[in-house]
Amino acid sequence: MNKILIVIFMASAGGDSSVEFSPWLMDNLPLVMAAIFLLPFAITGLVIYKIFYAGRKNLIQRRARATDAVATVLGIEQAVGQARIRGKSYIKVRLRLKVDDRFNGDYELDTLWWIDFLFTPQIQKGSSIGVKVEPGPDGQIFPREQWAGISMADLFTLR
Repeated sequence: MNKILIVIFMASAGGDSSVEFSPWLMDNLPLVMAAIFLLPFAITGLVIYKIFYAGRKNLIQRRARATDAVATVLGIEQAVGQARIRGKSYIKVRLRLKVDDRFNGDYELDTLWWIDFLFTPQIQKGSSIGVKVEPGPDGQIFPREQWAGISMADLFTLR
């Protein structure tokens, strides 16, 4: 049956219909076709695993290496976004923070956090927030206090 389909396909494509294929290919054609069609699903599954599970483990390790610091809110701006996670409502805000880091000194940075809607009055210009700062020039800043909000990366650890 498979040989007939291949011969018909080759003839319709303008090929020579008297071409003989190896017996191994003819015997394992369904297996080869299944492998060709399932390969994209396997690659997609590997990418999803890498993003959600291996990335989550890496994020937890990075957060554990972060050092404690205190940040002062210099500016707050609501960004477009709302989420409902574990029954709580979050809004996305862009914060301009001045970080008082005992290892790197004082510096300013912008960060994007999801803030629990009930605690937005506690995060105003001039308020202090406990944070954890990842060492290094490209280090990420994580909120230390539960009410302060969560970073975009923390969304993966909550699920």
